[in-house]
Amino acid sequence: MNIHGFFVGTFDPIASLRKRRSRMSLTNPQGGFLTLLKKRNFLLLWLAQLISMTILNASNYALLVLIEEITGSTTLIGLAIVCFSLPAVLIGAPAGVIVDHVNKRRVLWYSNCLRALATFGFVIALLLNRQQLIPIYLLTFLISAIGQFFAPAEGSTIPMLVSEQELMPALSLFNITFMLSQALGFILMAPILLSVLTPFKIFGITFQPVETLYILIGILYLVCAVLIALIPPGSFKETMHPSNENLGSQSLGALHNVWNEMRQGWQFIRRKPALFLPVIQLSFAGILLLVIGELATPVVTKLFQLPPSSMAVVFAPAGVGLVVGSLFMPRIAQRLGKSRTVFIGTISLA
Repeated sequence: MNIHGFFVGTFDPIASLRKRRSRMSLTNPQGGFLTLLKKRNFLLLWLAQLISMTILNASNYALLVLIEEITGSTTLIGLAIVCFSLPAVLIGAPAGVIVDHVNKRRVLWYSNCLRALATFGFVIALLLNRQQLIPIYLLTFLISAIGQFFAPAEGSTIPMLVSEQELMPALSLFNITFMLSQALGFILMAPILLSVLTPFKIFGITFQPVETLYILIGILYLVCAVLIALIPPGSFKETMHPSNENLGSQSLGALHNVWNEMRQGWQFIRRKPALFLPVIQLSFAGILLLVIGELATPVVTKLFQLPPSSMAVVFAPAGVGLVVGSLFMPRIAQRLGKSRTVFIGTISLA
């Protein structure tokens, strides 16, 4: 999902020490993580991922709370889930192909800036008419669509910022961060802020906690853009396109290859049962999670008689499971085998 690469003659003690550290980074993930985070450019990219993924999940949580407060309709909550989930289906694959052909640094920077602008537009739409849901749904879809370009660009950037020996620890760190950000956004950031923030007025305009949270999210998207801008362009090692080529012309050129590369990728997956089965399983799991998300608000408000902002009660066990699972699953899979682990997990979920 969002992830990237790493880091002769007579005996050289310094070179020997470096090799020993490289081997340690592969066998000792924590040591590898600390080594990676000491790399300034990698740290900036990782912080951008952590912040952007956390606030993305926080915004999705806030959206569910907002729709519940406005309508109390499970159907409209489901439509909101469709709005932030559908772009991954429609745009995810083409976005990945396009990103392969364009300047990764520009994609990362533009995607954060555009999401910040769309988020501020979301706040304006709420302030103008909180009951009007169409702009809310459209802007949610737009923000999610822009985000489909960030993840593959980030994944393609990792090998440019680290050495080959550090690739596996870097991939592990970004996978763990992806899981951790879901817990941070859904269980900590959004629920806590929505609970502690209070309405306030500026120039006669009342800002509710949801609007304040989205303003903070927009600011944090700009922080992510700054983090990306602090990474020197030379660190991205772009060789496929001239540096004076703008993002628009690169994207137009990439569109010619999108369909062919998507078709080739799908054919490759279909021919590999070891790939095809996990894709089906992940799709099935994703659908179940969306159903749980849609049912969360009525469970909280009608069954537990709690306010919509307390949805973290439902998501907390899942968040804990994500973090704990990401830490212990490699050992469990190594002992039981990958296929058996997936089977047991699927049966347990059912």
